[in-house]
Amino acid sequence: MDDVLAYAEQLARYAQDGAPAGSVWFAVETESGQQVSHQVFDGEPERVLERTVEFALRMLLYTCHELGGE
Repeated sequence: MDDVLAYAEQLARYAQDGAPAGSVWFAVETESGQQVSHQVFDGEPERVLERTVEFALRMLLYTCHELGGE
C-alpha cells in the first residue's frame, strides 16, 4: 500500500507541473500484475468526472472478468 501511495503522490506532483486539463491516471493491481492507463478527457469538469468514473468502472469490471468473476 505504501508503494501505491508513493506512486499517487508522484502522479499528483506531475499533474501540478503542467499535465493537460482532464489528464487522469488509473491503476489496478492484482496478484497477477498491474494495469496502468493514462487518459485525457476533454470537456467541462462535470463531463471529465463522468468519463473518469465510467473508465474506472469499466477497468474494474474488465479486471474482475479476467480474474474469473461474473
